[in-house]
Amino acid sequence: MSDTPGSPFRTAQRNRLRVGILIGLLLLIAFSSADTKRAAWPDRIAFEVSADRLEYVYNLMPPHPPVIPGPTVRARIRLTNESAEALALDFPSSQRFDFLLENERGEVVFRWSEGKIFLPVLGREIVRPGDSLVYEATFALPGSDRGMLPAGRYALRGVLVAETPFSGTLPVRIVHAH
Repeated sequence: MSDTPGSPFRTAQRNRLRVGILIGLLLLIAFSSADTKRAAWPDRIAFEVSADRLEYVYNLMPPHPPVIPGPTVRARIRLTNESAEALALDFPSSQRFDFLLENERGEVVFRWSEGKIFLPVLGREIVRPGDSLVYEATFALPGSDRGMLPAGRYALRGVLVAETPFSGTLPVRIVHAH
């Protein structure tokens, strides 16, 4: 058999190479599309963020106190295990959750955990099938002494700060009442 271009030997060699590349690509796709998170976590996890209201008001009506307080927010996150297997959540510290307020540009303008100290201890929470894990926090948004937030639309982000975090957002508005 000759080894010239277009010869049957060269064509068979190219076909074997193409088949080998095709098999390699298929294996690469199969292994890279395997979701490692699904192997570690049950498929059905519900995560929701809620708050006591969707609009928070800075009261700027006279008479003005020396410091105008920020509105108080009561927020909650709930993770529900809707699967048939237990969910183990590992935490790198004693902190279990956080709440952030993000402006329309996605910048964090408030962080609940800022200034708080958490113990550097590992922790684990087990959420059994059908059970929920709920965390709540009540906090004041910055007042005039810390830089009032401008009126506008924001996203209240609740985060479960496990090694594999869960998060969700809730749209809220800040209003200035004159």
